[in-house]
Amino acid sequence: MTDEDPAWAWWIDERELAWHEAMVQRDLGLSGQAIDHFERSVAATPADEIRSQYLHRAYLLQAQVDIGAWDAAEQTIKQLVPLSREVGSTRTEVLLRGIPGQLAIRAKVPPAFREQVGMLTTILDEAPV
Repeated sequence: MTDEDPAWAWWIDERELAWHEAMVQRDLGLSGQAIDHFERSVAATPADEIRSQYLHRAYLLQAQVDIGAWDAAEQTIKQLVPLSREVGSTRTEVLLRGIPGQLAIRAKVPPAFREQVGMLTTILDEAPV
């Protein structure tokens, strides 16, 4: 942000632009292309912004599930588990709780991934809200 930017533009940064581009791509049914932008939004989120890390990684996971990128999705869940124990976020929880339903109607989901999603769901049941 520069002195010439309007005061209301303080929140517009690389992370926000990448996330919004990812959402557009996903809404257009282009989850494969959205993943690159979600990855950029995660990378642009400072490590100490735990709540934002949680939210941006959850959207990344959703796009990975959309296209069946199971290995990458497993890695993302591993990153989400500790965050889900620390952060109470209804928005993120709603997104994550939708994943088991998605998997229920999909064939060829690796059993190990289904197990990880079950573990994440259990953690969400015990997590702060």
